[in-house]
Parts: sequence; structure tokens; C-alpha cells
Amino acid sequence: ECGADAVVHSFHKTAGSFSQSSVLHISKNSSLKIDEIESNLRLIHTTSPSILLLTSLDAARAFLSSQEGQNLIEENIKRANYIRNNLKQIEGVHILDNESNIKIDPTKIYIQIDGMTGARVENILEVEFQTEIESSNNKGFLALSNIGNTKEEADFFINAIKKISKASFSDLEHVEHTIYMPLVKPEIIYSPREAFYMNKEKILTQNAVGRICAEVIAECPPGIFILLPGERITLEHLHYLKNYEYLHVIKNV
Repeated sequence: ECGADAVVHSFHKTAGSFSQSSVLHISKNSSLKIDEIESNLRLIHTTSPSILLLTSLDAARAFLSSQEGQNLIEENIKRANYIRNNLKQIEGVHILDNESNIKIDPTKIYIQIDGMTGARVENILEVEFQTEIESSNNKGFLALSNIGNTKEEADFFINAIKKISKASFSDLEHVEHTIYMPLVKPEIIYSPREAFYMNKEKILTQNAVGRICAEVIAECPPGIFILLPGERITLEHLHYLKNYEYLHVIKNV
């Protein structure tokens, strides 16, 4: 919405060495609320605005909706369950599955090993087994199974976890002191859609504990959500919100 008195409002996000800027021209007397526009942009923008990347996503979605794609998805789910079932047989290894009364994506395998943080296991997998995982925290780590993996790779991963659980890697104990995002079970008070349309207010982040988040909070890398609209903000979240002086929360009635 532009006019003779147009002003420029710039949103700038930095992710590692990658910087993204978008500029909107908004009239001084506009009825639009800049805070709401910025919040809405977070729902749809990306740190990878390359047309080639976006086109590849569309092509991937089209392929996965085809019969061949559906067959590969089914095979991948079976392979992920194969990994999960084999890891459950290893002493000291714990797997998050449907038996935990938590709905899971079957292609995502969350693992904990007794006596080891997820960060430590991630380091070992990368250095000793040239295997990368999705993310880790102080308790466990998340591995992904995808349509490009093979049965041989699944067996390799299972054997790597078996070796790690039975071996001593004391030379990597320094990573134990690194703080990662804790495994906090989200307390969802409203659906993201409900929260999006509710009355909001902006408050100091330090005063946000116990309030209901009204915006998407995600840092990239790794691009994993810290908070979503409708989720209660807890004390554990504050450590990861140091770059946020203010947060948008649902307005108390």
C-alpha cells in the first residue's frame, strides 16, 4: 500500500552466513499494522528463496503424489520401522514410538542411549561413521529415513548405534557441556489457526513465561521451531529467545 508519503520498512533476518532482506513500502497513514505484517511474513517466507529450490520442491511434491512416489513412501516407512524395531533390541537404547502414546512421523526416529547426550552421539556418528543426523539435544537425537536410503544403509546405521552403545568414547566428553534445545513436550492451548486470529499484544520476552505465543519463532540454522502460535511459553524456552527483546502473545481477557 503506497502513497506520496510512502515510508520503507525493512525486515532483515540473518542465518549463519546467509542474509535475507525483504522491503515493503507502507504508507505513513496506512491502516495496516506493521507488527502483524511481519508476523504473517514469518508464516510464508523462506531463507532459501531461490526459484530453482522452490521449483524442485514443487517437483518433489508432484512426484510423491504419483503412484511411484507413494510406493517409495510405503517402502521408506517399512524401512524406518525396521530400523526402529532393531534398535529397540539393543540394551541401553531407547526409541520413541507409538507405544509411547505420542503420535509420531514414522520416518523420524528419535533415539536415546543411556549415559550419553544426543550431542555426543551426533559427534561420534559424524566423526567415526561419517553419518549425519537431523538434530540433537541433551537427551537424544533425531535421525531421518528417506526414500533415497537403502536397506544396506539402514543396517549400517543400526550397527553404528550398536557399537556406540557398547563402546567408550571418553575423548568426546567435552560436548557434554554444550547446551542444546531441551526436549520439551509442547503445551498446545490453541491451534495455530485459532491463535493467528486472536487478539495479540507485544510484551518483553522476560515477562513471557506462562503466556501463549502468538507468532512463529524459528531460528535458521537449523530451521526448527522453538515456538508456534498457540503454544505456552515456558522457562525452558527463554534460553533460546535471547535474541528476542519482545514477543507477540495472546492478549489476556
